[in-house]
Amino acid sequence: MTTRVERMLNMVPWVIERPGVTLDEVATAFGTSVDTVRSELTDLMYCGPRLGGGWEFQLEIVDDRVTVTAADELRRPLRLRPDEALRLVLVLTAAQRIVGDDLPGLASALAKVRDAAGLDESATVAVVDDDHHLSTLREAIRDGHVVELDYLGRKDDTAQRRRVEPWRLDLTPDGQYLQAHDLDRDGHRVFRLDRIATVTVTEDPVTTSAPDELPPPAWVPDDDAVRAVLDLAGPAHFLGDYVRADVDRTTDGVRHVELRTDALGWLAELVLAGGAAVTVVEPPGLRDLVTRRARAGLAAHDRHRRH
Repeated sequence: MTTRVERMLNMVPWVIERPGVTLDEVATAFGTSVDTVRSELTDLMYCGPRLGGGWEFQLEIVDDRVTVTAADELRRPLRLRPDEALRLVLVLTAAQRIVGDDLPGLASALAKVRDAAGLDESATVAVVDDDHHLSTLREAIRDGHVVELDYLGRKDDTAQRRRVEPWRLDLTPDGQYLQAHDLDRDGHRVFRLDRIATVTVTEDPVTTSAPDELPPPAWVPDDDAVRAVLDLAGPAHFLGDYVRADVDRTTDGVRHVELRTDALGWLAELVLAGGAAVTVVEPPGLRDLVTRRARAGLAAHDRHRRH
């Protein structure tokens, strides 16, 4: 399933090649509603084509027809500043640690970026932490062996032994993950690599194949998780991309999100990040928690000002 961010990124070049296209045509092409297209194009007006910022998309919607006038900048070859090139080298290096030699094209791309940035082979990238068992897990996936993990889950006080059939390693902006079939729970589970204390590779073969389309890493709520409902006005639409929603729809410019969670504290921080643009529909406990934390923050701010 295409995510909102993926759709928005694909929408820009598609609209650029079709100046004056209607909102209805865009909605049909991307399999979504006119309200969603209008909302996402509005959000894009606050985005820029350069990695380091500098200016925003010149996007207009007149009589339900869309035009993007940043075409020339987007068609030119990407020119990276030194800090942007270094950031890209770091990201590619982290990705290479995940896939190893399984994706030769990645090593070639990294070499080209290093060359363009003037980083020769003598310029190395030092990783301050260990590899979180990356090499061991890669070999287990390659050889098709069951692994046993000592894993500290979100609600665990101590690491628990988990016996899993490893499927795939993933790199995301917020961490590295293992996707696997959990033999004890008989289902697909996602494990953060930095929460894995130990990995033991067994001789037992993997018998459960990964689905043809394995979704990106995402937390799967337990049966006793709390149901939460949020209404996100325009400036807070982006917050919906930080949760795994059971319901996600946009009507009259408001993004309605329903999800289940066992981390109300984390969700409260997300709500506070959206400020007045977020309405907590339910549960009442989340509203109360947001109110208490907001008041505590204001009190701390007042104390700081007095001193």
